[in-house]
Amino acid sequence: VEFLVAFRGHPTPKVSWYKDGFEIFSNRRMRVVTEEEQSSLVIFQASFTDEGEIKCTATNRAGHSVTKAKLKLEGERGERAPPSIRLPRQYEEGLLFEKDEVIRLKVSVAGRPLPRVTWFHNGEQVTFGGRYEVNNTDKTSSLRVMEARRADRGEYQVKATNRLGEDVASFLVTITGQIDFG
Repeated sequence: VEFLVAFRGHPTPKVSWYKDGFEIFSNRRMRVVTEEEQSSLVIFQASFTDEGEIKCTATNRAGHSVTKAKLKLEGERGERAPPSIRLPRQYEEGLLFEKDEVIRLKVSVAGRPLPRVTWFHNGEQVTFGGRYEVNNTDKTSSLRVMEARRADRGEYQVKATNRLGEDVASFLVTITGQIDFG
């Protein structure tokens, strides 16, 4: 996806790009290039998590100008895409919780039609109720485990499925604190 704006001003304005109010800087997936009297934002391998308001601002001491666009993506056959799960970066190293604290796990989920999300702990499907609570929105899935126990440590896996396919992501959880010998 590419956005391109032309601008003029004296002195030359500072141009900034934003997605949903957060400033965008060049990284592996996005490139911002500003030169002469134009600026572009390119999103490589755009996914449904990129949908939202894209804003470009031009500012100098004489004033401020803004232009906005809504980014909405479609798959090849209309509004369809296989599931995609994104883990927060800190999950890559594994997560640490204290015994008896509330374990809160949250991942980003995209796909159309909306994927069905299933959580697993050490290969066993998590059954909700009791100490376990799940909350799914159209962009996220979260699992809350009350009163962490040593048995809650291990591998957690999230699986998202729709009729176009599935995606799976996993990460490790460690529980620290006093060991129960009873």
